[in-house]
Amino acid sequence: MRYPWPTFDGEWLCGINEVECDLPDVQPAVDSDSFRMSLAEVGDWAALSFTLTARTDEKSPKGLDDELTGYALLSCSSTRIRMPFPLFQRDENPNELQGTIDISRDDLAGTATLVAEIASEYRGTPRIVGRSIPWTIVVEPGPHPSSPASLRSRSRGSTSAPPTRPWSRGRAPTLRLCWTCPRPSRCCC
Repeated sequence: MRYPWPTFDGEWLCGINEVECDLPDVQPAVDSDSFRMSLAEVGDWAALSFTLTARTDEKSPKGLDDELTGYALLSCSSTRIRMPFPLFQRDENPNELQGTIDISRDDLAGTATLVAEIASEYRGTPRIVGRSIPWTIVVEPGPHPSSPASLRSRSRGSTSAPPTRPWSRGRAPTLRLCWTCPRPSRCCC
């Protein structure tokens, strides 16, 4: 992050734990290595709650207020929602923030992104001073993208010809460098 005030150099790490679902004996797949939580196999859930912990090993930049605060921002483009959840500083570690995230199934579709924004005061004004590595929350898995190899094999078996481009008929496209010159390929300017 580059701001004209002091910020943390690296991204904060987030951990998800204490996951509780409204369905009994069901836990979503949480992969801390790839920063991904999958709710696709959970079933017909309605509410989910978990604790998000954001932390860094960096020292607090000089000039900032001692107290750090923040929020976790849950964004889902499919449902056009952005929900903030407060994060509070822990007493044991000043560079660790924690908060509870409560999600309703009606708020999410497809995939969502969860990121922690860290704030502190600089010269009396609240400022964003850090950001975490974003987590992906998969609610409904989408179709896998087609690989180029599978596209080529499909086109070999098809009887229709590929679409032609205007320059594929023996005439190369002309790059017009100047609109005032009589010859577009040779600019006199």
